[in-house]
Amino acid sequence: MEGLFDKQAAMYLTCKARISKKMVFKACCSQPSPLFGLGHRHRKCPSYYRCCRALQAGDLSEEQLKHAVPHAQFHLSFLSEENSTLYPSRSKTLTVFKAVVYSEARPRYPSEWFSMLAALTPQHSVAWDVGTGNGQAAISVAEVYEKVIATDISDEQLKQAIPHPQVQYVHTPLEMSDDELVSLIGGENSVDLITAATAVQWFDLDRFYPIVKRVLRKPGGIIAVWCYGSVEFSPEIDAILRRFYDLGKPFQSQSFKIASQCYKTLPFPFESVGVGCEGKPLELDMHKVMSFQGLLKFLSSLPVVHIAKEQGVDLLPEELLKDFERAWGEPESVRTATYKTYMLAGKVKL
Repeated sequence: MEGLFDKQAAMYLTCKARISKKMVFKACCSQPSPLFGLGHRHRKCPSYYRCCRALQAGDLSEEQLKHAVPHAQFHLSFLSEENSTLYPSRSKTLTVFKAVVYSEARPRYPSEWFSMLAALTPQHSVAWDVGTGNGQAAISVAEVYEKVIATDISDEQLKQAIPHPQVQYVHTPLEMSDDELVSLIGGENSVDLITAATAVQWFDLDRFYPIVKRVLRKPGGIIAVWCYGSVEFSPEIDAILRRFYDLGKPFQSQSFKIASQCYKTLPFPFESVGVGCEGKPLELDMHKVMSFQGLLKFLSSLPVVHIAKEQGVDLLPEELLKDFERAWGEPESVRTATYKTYMLAGKVKL
């Protein structure tokens, strides 16, 4: 729902050989994320990527590639705006990242949440999942609603969407008019439930909320939005996470701050249905079993990391990564992450 997004450089990595977890850590975490623009910054890569039979690397900057360090296993290519597949980020300053990594790094929402929301709507015919991404929320909504229209401005995200017979995935480019969008969803007064999972902070709310009020069924329809703020593992790991979050504070966009403030500052002009209210979201816990690589993927997928990187600051420096590794223990071990989640639900005020 925002204005046009800046197109940024993309890099793709192919590793077919079997490699140890420690080498994966070095290749994917010690350097700036391998999913982003290569530039000339792979000067340490030859030692890190010895485990790879082949590595394809690209950048939108031909000037950067002129200074790239040659290596027998590297294939370098210029990615023009025409021949590169770019994921439009949800922030104007966000670096491009692969939708599949986003999918792997994020938690799944508990089915109980959707049963709770379904109990609040008298009808269960049509739901609209906005900013669906890869459909993590949409497929759960489809378990309690007959039809789910799942929309996103990102074609790349929708290519990774989880298939479901009751979910219709639709690309909604930014240039689509409000009337076109209302018609696509089903017309005015047609939707029983609208969901926006960890997404609404990126929307143009002055445009989004009037559309919500048009399409929601009156009476009976509700909108539910939620996000997760902090992630907790153990006191030792949590202390390092706080250091990481503190490093990122100067680079937080206003949208990111709304999420980090647990939607307590999110404008929400709807009548409460008992699931939080404007300024006071309902607090929920969400759990995910995670590997050490999963933690690093999650952190590297956060928008603030890429905003800082664009300004020349690495929020995941070698020293911090080593602290995480020591606190985690055995690289092969898994831990349970607790995502502190915050939800608001409401109906149109009549």
